[in-house]
Amino acid sequence: MSSAFEQIFKESFVPLDSRKRVGDYVLGSILGEGSFSTVRLGRNVNTGEQTAIKIIPKKTALKRQSARLRFERETQALRTLKHNNIVRLLDVMETEGNYYIILELMEGENFNSYLNRKGPLEEREARAYMRQMADIVHHMHSMGVVHRDLKPDNFILTCGTIKLVDFGLSGFLKEGSTLTTQCGSPTYTAPEIFALLPYTHAVDMWSLGMILCMMLCNTLPFSPEERKSHRHIYNRILRGLELPRDVSPSTYPIIIDGTLTILVIDATFVFLKR
Repeated sequence: MSSAFEQIFKESFVPLDSRKRVGDYVLGSILGEGSFSTVRLGRNVNTGEQTAIKIIPKKTALKRQSARLRFERETQALRTLKHNNIVRLLDVMETEGNYYIILELMEGENFNSYLNRKGPLEEREARAYMRQMADIVHHMHSMGVVHRDLKPDNFILTCGTIKLVDFGLSGFLKEGSTLTTQCGSPTYTAPEIFALLPYTHAVDMWSLGMILCMMLCNTLPFSPEERKSHRHIYNRILRGLELPRDVSPSTYPIIIDGTLTILVIDATFVFLKR
């Protein structure tokens, strides 16, 4: 009897959140929460398509300029970029109280979680992921977009396909110009940003190098042992990169070649030691 009741309950119960509708989308359960926004499951009432809806309260955007800038940067970048390995922007809306970014629903595993679970990747697998990431970066840069926060946490892995999903710190760079905003995740951030120097799209290449090391070595080359200041990480960068002793010699070529072309943005910043 209880099982029959449970079946009726499941068929007739409608979550409270799903009663709220924004445009053509019904809001569902919470998928995730961040410092500035909440992401909810959405459903298009016309097509039935499930989506991810990022909600930014206007109160937050008004009180914290960084929240408003993240909203503007993300929507501008996603309107510009069209690539199979970049999350699709479906719509942008606002109500009296909130901004809404309607995104393609990404079903898969966070790439950082995948790396933590699996450990160092085989060279062939790492190469396949890096090829996709490099193609994403090439497309972004060709459209004048600098991501500035490339890291495994911002990629979703689904059946061997990598997709980039967060553009809140992205910026636009005109030919011949530079950027100056200090931002990004410290252990993946290029030394120019730490040094408060003007920088270009090359900072994304540095971040790719960090991701490459993480994939092959299961560690970050300049990550501090404890939570310390940006200056501490920068000083570690100046001391140079040394390959871990437990890395298989078969992976040296890709790490060495990749590091020389990706990490060494300026010889005054980093030296590679073998």
